[in-house]
Amino acid sequence: EGEKGDSRRVAKLPFVSVAVRIRPSSEEPAALWATEKSRVCCNRGFLLEEYEFSRVFGPEEDNQRLFAQLQGPAITDSIFAGVNETLFAYGQTGSGKTHTIFGSASSPGLLELFVQQVFDTASLRAGSAVHACCYEVLGDSLTDLIDSSALEAEGALCEDDVVHDELFIKTQRCRYQICRVPSAELCLRLLRSAARRRSCGVSSVNGDSSRSHAIVQLFVQNPCEPPMASIGTLTLVDLAGSEKEHENPSLHGRKSARLLNTSLCSLNRLLRKLQTGCLDESERRQSVLNKCLWEYLRPGCGIALIFCVNPSLQHRAASLSTLAMATDSKLIHSQRKCQYIQLSPHTPHETIRQVPSSPSPRGTPAPPPRSAETPRRPAGITCTSPRQESARREETNEEPEFQRQLAQSARHYERLRLEAERAHDELASDNMALRRECESLRGLFVRQQQQQIAFWTGPFLEMVGENSAAKAMAKMAAKGAQEALAAVQQGEKEDSLADAQSLSLDGVSRCVMPEKTSAQKLRAEMEYWRDMALTLQRELHKSKSPKAGVSDTETRSSRSASSDGVL
Repeated sequence: EGEKGDSRRVAKLPFVSVAVRIRPSSEEPAALWATEKSRVCCNRGFLLEEYEFSRVFGPEEDNQRLFAQLQGPAITDSIFAGVNETLFAYGQTGSGKTHTIFGSASSPGLLELFVQQVFDTASLRAGSAVHACCYEVLGDSLTDLIDSSALEAEGALCEDDVVHDELFIKTQRCRYQICRVPSAELCLRLLRSAARRRSCGVSSVNGDSSRSHAIVQLFVQNPCEPPMASIGTLTLVDLAGSEKEHENPSLHGRKSARLLNTSLCSLNRLLRKLQTGCLDESERRQSVLNKCLWEYLRPGCGIALIFCVNPSLQHRAASLSTLAMATDSKLIHSQRKCQYIQLSPHTPHETIRQVPSSPSPRGTPAPPPRSAETPRRPAGITCTSPRQESARREETNEEPEFQRQLAQSARHYERLRLEAERAHDELASDNMALRRECESLRGLFVRQQQQQIAFWTGPFLEMVGENSAAKAMAKMAAKGAQEALAAVQQGEKEDSLADAQSLSLDGVSRCVMPEKTSAQKLRAEMEYWRDMALTLQRELHKSKSPKAGVSDTETRSSRSASSDGVL
């Protein structure tokens, strides 16, 4: 441990950094199996490959065995020493990640086992306090899964036990609850109800699969020498399974698979940076999942990754990809560092149970915490309970109603501005599309008229020969086509003149309704050229009849000449 805010590395313990867990499967033969406690063998069809990790758990080993081999008690002691510990369940859909973290009715998961261990340790350390939160991440949204209203109605939780933290995601502000839990039973009851509210849906493997990334956090504050206190965090991450988008049978499932795969790719890039030791601040902004886990994956935190695989032959490709990621993750070295906070000198020793402020990245002493601040809060944001907020307003003589109306008006104005810009962009795009379509129709019409002129003045005259009626009809058709071309050219000149006049208008007149007038004009012009094209098609249809008449006349004359010769 550190001494009075000095951050020092925790003594090396037998922590497991990378573990592989093989889920039970009735399919034979299996594509991979555990050969030893630290080795897994994979059948690639034409050769056998063997991988080595910190620990390999076979299908027969339960969550209790997993907790013991992962050094769960040592991780708990590390949390009470002021270290941030993070455990991932990583793998494909249907590989047993949710069972590993949340367990089942017959087999408790790592979450329940860690909660029991944390409260057993807290009972031996006077003044320790435990807070819990649970939320899910899907795409660019964060949803709070904690519902403390029922417990508050029962009296199990009081108003000051629940505080709210905020996380800004792009243009929206996401709030979630952090509850101070006095016992393991109450904590498990709160987290189990949160797990039932997690988003589920159809996947390519299961009919009821997790469709979001679930994050559970336990904040432990442990008093040290006054006025110091250590602050540690246990973060359990149940990642949604990766799957190919086209393999999901439902439309909603394909959309969620696309969002989940995108966030998993961003997380993979972050893990790759951890493997090479070049993690930078840019990875924090790549996704909401990265932003939520950033403070608990930085240097100084303990990281353990549990890679879950399915041994079935049909999932061999996905399992090999998971094992490749697990092999690369062995390069991640956790250098655990203790973190401390400094309490106010006038703060009684018993009031340490309030949630402390965010620890500094390197474990240096932080300034005295404000009331009910959480260790997860972003910089510059304070989380307070309702009673403390009302007291602060009374002290500072604020006008909350006026500020609320002002903020509401600002949000309304911003929303109207965004809607106006969006409508303007849509109208401009429609305008450009109509212009392109009109230009295309105009070009098509010009080409058709040129072809008509070339036909009536060339091949048709040679074909009819001395037929005066056919020549007159050809001249009329060519004249009509030339007039149509002249009209098109005149229309282009008028359009260019109208565009020049519209550009010469002032800014106010351009902002009133130029797009709407231009759009209506283009639509009318498009309808005109469509009608003109239909008229030309009908004329072409009719023009075939004189050709047929001429050919019939020539045929009859040739037949009469031949008959005269025979006679």
